[in-house]
Amino acid sequence: MREGMPAASSLVKNVREINALLDKQWFLLYYIIQLFHKTQKENIMRLIQRIIDLFRPTMSEQPKQESLQPESKIKVIKLAEGSIRLENPGLLSVFPQEVQDQFDQLSWLDAAEALGQLAESRATQGDFETAEKIVDQIKDQTAPAKDKDRLYWGRARGILSLAIAEFKQGQQEKAEKRIYDLITVIGQQQPYDQEHHFVSVSKYYLETRQTDKLRELTDKVKRDPNSAWRIVEPWADLELEQGNYEAALSLEDLLGYDTYKIDLRVQIAKKIGHQLPDKATEILEGAEELAAKDKLRSPDHRVDQAWAFIGQPEKIKGKPDPFQTVELAKHFFTVGNKAKAESLLKEASEKANSERFWSETIPAEILIQIAKAYLLENNRNNAKKYLYQAIQKVAGINYRGQYQEEMSYEKDGTYQRIEDVLAEIKDIDGLKKVLEVVGETSEYRVQLEIFSLLLSKAD
Repeated sequence: MREGMPAASSLVKNVREINALLDKQWFLLYYIIQLFHKTQKENIMRLIQRIIDLFRPTMSEQPKQESLQPESKIKVIKLAEGSIRLENPGLLSVFPQEVQDQFDQLSWLDAAEALGQLAESRATQGDFETAEKIVDQIKDQTAPAKDKDRLYWGRARGILSLAIAEFKQGQQEKAEKRIYDLITVIGQQQPYDQEHHFVSVSKYYLETRQTDKLRELTDKVKRDPNSAWRIVEPWADLELEQGNYEAALSLEDLLGYDTYKIDLRVQIAKKIGHQLPDKATEILEGAEELAAKDKLRSPDHRVDQAWAFIGQPEKIKGKPDPFQTVELAKHFFTVGNKAKAESLLKEASEKANSERFWSETIPAEILIQIAKAYLLENNRNNAKKYLYQAIQKVAGINYRGQYQEEMSYEKDGTYQRIEDVLAEIKDIDGLKKVLEVVGETSEYRVQLEIFSLLLSKAD
């Protein structure tokens, strides 16, 4: 677990308190669950306290919720009426019926992300008038009056989507003005909200290749190392795509936690390892030195997997495991030894299906990596085969007892990684398979992914 991560049990306790305070504002529960995986303890606790302080005076006005029973699943409360609704439903008439029907399945929820996607789609088609009208629909209908000046995340996302599309369609001046105005509004928000929004704005500068602006944003969020990493990670990918590995490595100076410096070095080494093996070796040895500062984290499994991926398994210091086997298979696919790669993947698959691990989600995680290996070979059929197996593996996990809820979050994280690959290969049928078995915590997210794919097909 990375530095600063709170204990799951503590998080669950606080989430229950927030849910009791907010009643139907259930989407904040989902947001906080995601923060558990992505941000540091201080930020989570700061957000939790702010929410509790904000809503505690009005508790008497809120209807009581039925408490979760020990044997029940994590539940999501569906609003009778959506928190975000279209004032002008006729705007959807420009989209195919399949897209409209999918949007209807999302409308009972906060549909801000879907509206942002709709706006981006129309702008990409050159229909900026409709895109602007759709962005104007993105409003937080549930915010209390005293928060009316707070920048709603969904609206910010919608503005960003529109600006990116405008830039790509040759309206750079208009896009830059839109982003300038957005950043001005962000600067008027509370510090925590600023960090969140600046990370979102980084997507625009990534898409428009404005790395000087990315550095400015990273400087704005430097007090939160987690936010800095969320900007640096895709930025490093951008530099690596352009062959600038030294520029990518220099981003290490912007990171506050050693664990993120290790992540960056692994990211770079895996990208350049087959073209520049000596440099990759040097970078990974540096990662090992960082890991050695923490005896509990050394040897580091991320570094060991990177050694396997670049074809140097003899440098692995930790205990051999199926993940290393899969990474070595990826190496052999990369160098053209298909037979050796498939033999290793068969070995990893057998272990995933036969061995017992400390976590019940690990077999599914192994299968996800096998699927990714086959994608290196452009073998979509085998990739789907192992992803579908992973879905069933996770679906068959039934946690009981003291850690039921905490483990449910772990399950949902594995589902999300499956969904990410399915979305990457544009497999709507696979996503529908996920929908058949997921719990309510991730159902909306899967629907959004299906919606996004349908929208891309309509463009």
